[in-house]
Amino acid sequence: MDNQRIKYNQELIKNKIRLEKQLKMVNKEIDENKKLCDHIRVCLGWDGPFQYRDTSFHTCLFCQKDDPDSQYRMIDATNYRKLKYSHGEYEMAREARLLEIQELAMGIMKENPSITEKQLVEELTEIIKADAENTKTIEKKIRPNFG
Repeated sequence: MDNQRIKYNQELIKNKIRLEKQLKMVNKEIDENKKLCDHIRVCLGWDGPFQYRDTSFHTCLFCQKDDPDSQYRMIDATNYRKLKYSHGEYEMAREARLLEIQELAMGIMKENPSITEKQLVEELTEIIKADAENTKTIEKKIRPNFG
């Protein structure tokens, strides 16, 4: 009578066990990558009306480790695509901002495969700075009394 239900539940449980094993392996590999990573710290935004260190969200450009120590200068991306992501108070905005910055980094590394991490940080910082200046100009046009 309920053979189909039993078979269906058996398949669900088998799939759950398989996926849990895969997830465990993936998490282990991610943890190993984070340990071996030469972190580049990126500030993606902050929560609340003021930018304070204790409300800022930092992550590694490469492995996405939260709040990593880094030997390189921090990339302040809090104003990158500000009109799109505001100041990064929402996780979804910070994730999208990080993806865009990672795409920029991959493009830079593709153009210059021998670039060092320090040079990459400098180039990304310049691109982000130029974007922020452009945003300020746009904001002044939209709201002349802004800033």
